[in-house]
Amino acid sequence: MSGHQLKLVAPHIKRAIAPPSDAPLELQLSHFLETEVNPHLAEHQGSVVLHGIENGDTALLKFGGSCHGCGNADLTLTEFIAVKIQERFPAITKVNALATIHAV
Repeated sequence: MSGHQLKLVAPHIKRAIAPPSDAPLELQLSHFLETEVNPHLAEHQGSVVLHGIENGDTALLKFGGSCHGCGNADLTLTEFIAVKIQERFPAITKVNALATIHAV
């Protein structure tokens, strides 16, 4: 079968199932980062994941991919990611970045 290519079609692969509205905040925030924030960061080969929520109001994030060592990571955190999170999740009043991670 040389010369043939396998083509996989999965039209809904990017549509992650949203957690229910009564799901834990960590699950809702992780889903939000994956579906609403990471597609923008992926344009620059970057990503961000939720490391945890501290004191009920502080999101701790880890940058990955090209965000590692990027001079604009702090600006991206404060001007884009934190704003988006706080608009969607008013209980989160602070967003902090931990040490960056590498994309696997």
